[in-house]
Amino acid sequence: MNNLKKGFTLAELLIVLGIIGIIAALTMPTLIAKHKEKETVTRLKKAYSTLSNAYNLAIAENSTPDNWDLIGSASAQGAENMMNMLVPYMNVTKNCGRNTGCFPDVTYKYLNNTDWNNIDTAATRAKIMLADGTMIALAIDNKDCILSQGNSTELQQVCGGIHVDTNGFKPPNTLGKDIFSFHVTKNVIVPRGTLDDTSNSFSTCKTSSNGWGCTAWVLLNENMEYLKCNDLSWNGKTKCK
Repeated sequence: MNNLKKGFTLAELLIVLGIIGIIAALTMPTLIAKHKEKETVTRLKKAYSTLSNAYNLAIAENSTPDNWDLIGSASAQGAENMMNMLVPYMNVTKNCGRNTGCFPDVTYKYLNNTDWNNIDTAATRAKIMLADGTMIALAIDNKDCILSQGNSTELQQVCGGIHVDTNGFKPPNTLGKDIFSFHVTKNVIVPRGTLDDTSNSFSTCKTSSNGWGCTAWVLLNENMEYLKCNDLSWNGKTKCK
């Protein structure tokens, strides 16, 4: 009786490698997307913590921002004045003020892929870059911090807004994907898109909309499932599946 051959033939090895390649091709994009999503959530949470801590310290040292000479709505100098109150409490590697260089010179997109704004050249915004590559832009909406943007007490006292790009100069440079927004109120920084936010509700966080209201969702639910389906809600399901 002939002995049974041991091992695989070259053809069998090629078949196995081919199967492995197919499985990898099917699963790798999903794994990469999940990794990027987790990274974005982590970086946004870190940026929010950094901003909130700096804001609390600045208020403790210098009173509330209605006393920071914010000048007026869309004031470039007012934005610089507010940003300069926060800078000492953050690890800032570049302070561009109202000048260019702290953001990519590109037109950022809304979530529905239409054009939004070139933050780098926006003269009414004060801009900085943190040591970890996070980019922050700030604008003034009301010098007295009495602008109403929602139903909660905090959102009745809005001074301005902050945009945070979580991955530096890398794309996609899109609201709700790598750039997120906050309300700067008289006493606290509030993520846009909370249940009380009437100006930028979570309904704007759909792939057919602008993406303004995604920030609170990402921070609280720790996911970006809104990129996959349009039927999520604060009082309903928080994941597509």
